[in-house]
Amino acid sequence: MLRPLSILLSIASFSHAIQAEDKQSTNISIRLISSQFAPLQSNQDKPQGYVVDLFKTLRPKLKSKHNIILGPIEFYPWRRAMQIASHEKNALFFSLSRTNKRERKFKWLAEVSPYQQSIFSLSSDNGPQTNLIDDWQALIKSNKVLAVQSGSQLEGYVANELVMSNSQLSPVPHYLLAINMLFAGRIDYLPLTSFLAKGTLCKGGYPSDRLELNFDINEFASPLWAAFNPKTDDQLVEIVQREILEISESSWYQNHQIKVIEEWNKSECENLALKSH
Repeated sequence: MLRPLSILLSIASFSHAIQAEDKQSTNISIRLISSQFAPLQSNQDKPQGYVVDLFKTLRPKLKSKHNIILGPIEFYPWRRAMQIASHEKNALFFSLSRTNKRERKFKWLAEVSPYQQSIFSLSSDNGPQTNLIDDWQALIKSNKVLAVQSGSQLEGYVANELVMSNSQLSPVPHYLLAINMLFAGRIDYLPLTSFLAKGTLCKGGYPSDRLELNFDINEFASPLWAAFNPKTDDQLVEIVQREILEISESSWYQNHQIKVIEEWNKSECENLALKSH
């Protein structure tokens, strides 16, 4: 016959085991989806970038406080990344622009990066160009070729709203390829993130002073966001949003973005200079 103390200990042990099992079974996994865009997020030996650092900071908070597990960051070409994030519950996608057409296609969490694109052309060997264009209509009338990233909002905008002809559009999977095409004379214009243009050119193996800014793309001058698939439960969205905002709106993250951007532009051009010697 079991003694009362033994019974109590057995019940307590069983209860503890059940609670541990329940806690384990209630873990929620989130799939992190992205497309390479240095220095925000990229995968060179390991994921890196200031948005990656944001999620590295978020990961232990979600696990310890809410039993929410952030999976490893998965990198895909932009179109494939959008497809996964649009169709898979609990998929969290970063970094993307928040537009009217996308508003109901995602559950939006937080701003993760500034963003401003501009249209660039190649400067001549003799110095700056004198025939720069200053808006979309001038580009269309020029009948010259513009590179656009496949599946991007810019591709949809110039093709559907500006009705730019297919002969003027050259879709590319990423803009490093477009830079090579620009220097090879296969395209005439390309959009680049303004505050990353110099480093992007150096990364492609070209001197940073060979680009000419023609005009800013004001239609998409808005921050980039992290967002959940629309089928994700609202309660999960609210928890993650509360925790990520605490980090993304902090002075640490704002300063970290500036530091990483400055260091990236500088290091890419220093690396190019070393290769040239």
